[in-house]
Amino acid sequence: MTFPLQIKIDDSEYSGLITPLPGCPDIAVSHALYLSNGQGGKGKEANKKRLKQLKKLGFSAVLCTVDNNNAKQKEILKTNNWIEIPNIYNRRTKHTISLFIKGL
Repeated sequence: MTFPLQIKIDDSEYSGLITPLPGCPDIAVSHALYLSNGQGGKGKEANKKRLKQLKKLGFSAVLCTVDNNNAKQKEILKTNNWIEIPNIYNRRTKHTISLFIKGL
């Protein structure tokens, strides 16, 4: 089961999807994240709020992937103490990605 997760900060809305990891539903897979009105600069704050919401929902950890060319996203995750497993080649997209995990 996948469900939406939305975060409002000032006039910006950050949205995405959460899917419990198959076989271990205590771990959330965070994906399809986007900023609805195109205004940036609040990613670190949105990340912290998302982590709090996931903890309230009962998850013990969260996973996500990031294209290695997305330096801003990687900086946000590293600033918030996510653990990186770097340099995984995604055959479908032909991009090198990093897998990140964060305990809640």
